[in-house]
Formats: sequence, C-alpha cells, structure tokens
Amino acid sequence: MRGDGEAEEASAPLLVPAAKGTGQGRVAREWWEESKRLWRIVGPAIFQRVALYGINVVSQAFIGHIGDLELAAFSIASTVIGGFNFGFLVSMQPTTNLQSGYSCIC
Repeated sequence: MRGDGEAEEASAPLLVPAAKGTGQGRVAREWWEESKRLWRIVGPAIFQRVALYGINVVSQAFIGHIGDLELAAFSIASTVIGGFNFGFLVSMQPTTNLQSGYSCIC
C-alpha cells in the first residue's frame, strides 16, 4: 500500500497459468520417478530383512530336528541376541543425532 491509501498493483501475478503438459499425467510421472528412486534405496534393505528372517526360520527348522533341548537353547540364544541388537540400536540413536548436530554447525 502506498502512503495515500490507494492499493499498489503487483507487478507479477500470484497464480501462473499452467503450461501444456502439466496436470494429472505429469503428477503421475513425477510420482513414478520418485518411487523408482526410493525403491533403489529401500530395496536392498527389504531384501536384507527378509533374508535374515529366512535364515532364522531355516536354522530353527534344522535345529528342531536335532532335539528339543537344542531348539530351546537356540530360541533363547536368538531372543537374547535380538534383544542385545535392539538395545545397541536404541543406545546408539542419541549419539548419531549428537554427531550429526555438531557436523551442521557452521
């Protein structure tokens, strides 16, 4: 606004008209490209989780054929190791946040 109370006209429009080739097709294409990029990052992590779970299941099946005591021992050991892994992961989380926070200070 000017000092005399009249509204000042904007030199650039707030809404720019859409160019050709925009719309639903462009949004779908951008979504697909972003999805492909995400799958390149997440795909190996998903494969690792499935493979690790499969190794545990196959190991339990083979150990179950050996005997009940061995199966019980393996079940307890895998549960304890899984708990230690989770505890290690949770305990490292504040450390990584602290380090990344310090690396961003300029």
